[in-house]
Amino acid sequence: MKQTNYFWEFLGFVEILAGVLLLNQFFYLFRAILALPVTINIFLFHLFLKPNEVGKLFQMLGLLVINLLLIGFSYKLWKPILINRNALKLS
Repeated sequence: MKQTNYFWEFLGFVEILAGVLLLNQFFYLFRAILALPVTINIFLFHLFLKPNEVGKLFQMLGLLVINLLLIGFSYKLWKPILINRNALKLS
């Protein structure tokens, strides 16, 4: 995706979309799930490629933990999707 030169535009779009969804508390779970791969990617980038920037590494670790806590606290909402396969049927 980086070779197509659309990576930064895509990353910016996802970050803006997650930020707009953060303003509305109704979509917090969708925002947390949408932002999780981006947060993991940025954290791993700082962990492996910029390990000397300890402040940014801890900042991204904090954001990753907050994101995982948001998803974890809403376990009751997405638990039926994982356990009950009939919950995904549209009929």
